[in-house]
Amino acid sequence: MHRVPFLFATNGRPYLRQLRTKSGIWFLDARRRENHPVPLEGWYTPEGLVDLLRQNVDEAYAKLIRERVHIYASLGDVDMEDQSRVRRDYGLDIESLPRGVLVGTVVIIGCRPLAVRDSRAAAFPVSRDTELFAWLLGSPRRAKRMVKPKRHPQPVWFTPF
Repeated sequence: MHRVPFLFATNGRPYLRQLRTKSGIWFLDARRRENHPVPLEGWYTPEGLVDLLRQNVDEAYAKLIRERVHIYASLGDVDMEDQSRVRRDYGLDIESLPRGVLVGTVVIIGCRPLAVRDSRAAAFPVSRDTELFAWLLGSPRRAKRMVKPKRHPQPVWFTPF
């Protein structure tokens, strides 16, 4: 049995962002099952492949900083279609949920590429060629009291105080 760490596929067409799934060179680092194919604009050099082969992704994951972060319930509007879907799928009335406050904390334990099976949890359709990632969160703690942050929340993580 041969173990091939890197896989490439191409139809010979130059890479065009508008035709992302039908052009360019597709690359898969096959050393990890979680990896997804990604388009490349050009070929790796032999030195680049050797450097990539030297990277120990498992070791890098083990060294990632994992910390407790606050969960902020956004003030942003939720469109009517999403409100209906959340009410239908989860039995929740969005209007009754806390808004503009910190509702709890979780620990970031890692991340992985989004997969098609994540579409429902992500609340949007995830295609096979997506380049988005999912945060893996653990140890949730509900806030004892809802607190409005002093600093302006950003779309990702922020320091609330």
